[in-house]
Amino acid sequence: MKNMKRLIHKRTLFFLPAMLLAFACVAQQPVWQSGKFTVYPDRIMQPPYTATAISSTELRSDYQSPANHSISPKIVFKFSINGKDNEMPSGMDHHFNDLSTSGSAETPVIVFGKQFTDSS
Repeated sequence: MKNMKRLIHKRTLFFLPAMLLAFACVAQQPVWQSGKFTVYPDRIMQPPYTATAISSTELRSDYQSPANHSISPKIVFKFSINGKDNEMPSGMDHHFNDLSTSGSAETPVIVFGKQFTDSS
């Protein structure tokens, strides 16, 4: 009986790491590949960018959209009460320039009915 337990223990010690190594190798093999990008079980690579599945609900990517480089930082808006265009006459809007580089911006206090034009 002791010999049987030792044999099972030795086999477990051998097969468990071997299986983990096999799964790790499978994750490195592409599922699909083209000239533009490669799909792996846990990530997609489109050099120089990579998107990696961290979990079933989280994705991490270093992709930078070229469309974002041509977006105007100028924001033109008007406040509304009850869904009506009732703050100021037509064509009289607030103007704010989002020149932030941190990914967020904050406007100064804007008074309803008083046009704000950003000077930056």
